[in-house]
Amino acid sequence: TGVKVETPESVYTVHAKKVILSTGGFARNRELFEKQNSYYKNIDKVWTYTAPGTTGDAFEFCEPLDPAYTGYGFIIMNGCVEPYGFESPQGSFPSGGMYLWVNQQGERFVDEGGYYYQKTFDVAELEEGYCWAICSGDEPEGFYGDMSMADIVADLEPLGGAFMADTLEDLAEKAGLDLANLKVSIEEDAERAKSGAVDAFGYDILQAVTDSGPYFAIKTYPSVICTMYGFKLDDRFHVVNTSEEPIENLFAVGELTMGNYFFQEYVATSSAVACGVYGGSIAAEEAISELLEG
Repeated sequence: TGVKVETPESVYTVHAKKVILSTGGFARNRELFEKQNSYYKNIDKVWTYTAPGTTGDAFEFCEPLDPAYTGYGFIIMNGCVEPYGFESPQGSFPSGGMYLWVNQQGERFVDEGGYYYQKTFDVAELEEGYCWAICSGDEPEGFYGDMSMADIVADLEPLGGAFMADTLEDLAEKAGLDLANLKVSIEEDAERAKSGAVDAFGYDILQAVTDSGPYFAIKTYPSVICTMYGFKLDDRFHVVNTSEEPIENLFAVGELTMGNYFFQEYVATSSAVACGVYGGSIAAEEAISELLEG
């Protein structure tokens, strides 16, 4: 029948003949997020890069309507760095450029040139739940940004988790990495680059760490950018109840409905946006059609 709105000054009701929910997911609701994804290793270390309002409010205020839910999982992204996040324009800079990813023992564990979605889950599967992105040189191969790498890390190093050093030995000491393992990983990476190897997409493997500094290590955590669990829909985007019947006058679109499209796996970049736009147009057309029919 509408929505109740609370502002700092007052509480009032907006009566409406149709309601289309588009409040986003729930990645900012840590209790709900960890509960729905408790079967993932290190789920407590997966932080969120989503908007502050993605707190799952729609689930709470629709509970009396007995809605059905579907889907599980979330869309994950590599290269987001804790504790910088939105506090720094460099919060996700390891997601671009060429880096050697190693675990806390200094061992390379993943194909850095693979699909970001899968390789980030490989990071989450590590015992420590994070990895180190290693590179060297003032402008590492493939790096992008208005600031130089040295300036970025100098800016972030006081916050912890990003280190710069003139020698590999000093870098390993700062990051607590096993120097012997790190050297082996770097040598193997260099050999791959010199051999003309290509990554999973056919691009040339670039050498992330050379014989000259400065050397950089960036502590990298998995980040969630979209949740999939949400309201179950019929083919006209009505929210259905647990009896599979449409709830009168109620629609849902966007991240609230991703469980209808995805089953943990995320097929391609921007597909969530496409589903949101497509679903929004269908829900709007159906709501208007029902109003015109009286």
